[in-house]
Amino acid sequence: MSDLPRSEPSIEDIILSAAHHVRPSRDLRPRTIEAARKHCQDRRSEQTLGGLVLAIMLLLLLTNSPVSQYSEQLRARREIPRAAEIERLALQYSHDRQVGAHFALSEAFNRLRLSQAVRFGQPMQKRAWAANQLSRH
Repeated sequence: MSDLPRSEPSIEDIILSAAHHVRPSRDLRPRTIEAARKHCQDRRSEQTLGGLVLAIMLLLLLTNSPVSQYSEQLRARREIPRAAEIERLALQYSHDRQVGAHFALSEAFNRLRLSQAVRFGQPMQKRAWAANQLSRH
């Protein structure tokens, strides 16, 4: 097949013959360098933004549970029982146990302190003792 004469030039021949006629413009190199710089800056910006988003997500993930626990503790600390509630508990205790109002009021305060000890995280020994005291009453 290679012995047959060719009527059309090959692609390689066309490219080689065009090499003498095609000249790059004077601003081709600066435009190429500027395009490469812009591309690198865009990639760097995307990587920085991705890293920032990842850092924020990790920060939210790590702080979510401690923040919610802390806010729960703050909310529990603000929920101080009102005098009317303590009085109602004392009257109920006085009625249920058939004891005097003074003793019932004292017992209502004791229960309140025990429940706060459990809620506000006393050491395990005190917490177990307080839970035991609450369950007995």
